[in-house]
Amino acid sequence: MAVNFNGISAVYTPDGGSGITMKVTSHSESGSSRPDIDITDSSDTHRVVLPGLAEAEKHTFEVVLTDATERTSLTGLLDDCASGALVVQYTPCGGGATNLISISAWCTAVTMTGELDGAFTASLEFTRDRSG
Repeated sequence: MAVNFNGISAVYTPDGGSGITMKVTSHSESGSSRPDIDITDSSDTHRVVLPGLAEAEKHTFEVVLTDATERTSLTGLLDDCASGALVVQYTPCGGGATNLISISAWCTAVTMTGELDGAFTASLEFTRDRSG
């Protein structure tokens, strides 16, 4: 069972695999910005643009891993390159869990940042799968 930091945990379950529970210390979300497509022609007196396609939605988590099996499982996600279910929950002390994020995603980056007293810290990036 995962010990939650700040009451937030994430579970990533690759398609056809078993879930990996992570203790989340921080989270950031980026993407969905639209670039400007310049359609200005010689008759225009000002620049004319249209919005392009939105960037991919990315979620980055700083996590704590408390055993080597979790570390091996996470680095293996990059080799598999399989889509899976990402669920992030907030559980207040003594309360019930609330889903904050529930999406289909790929794990696109794993960076181990340190080891202290047998626990590893890592940065994980997930890119939302909008193909289906």
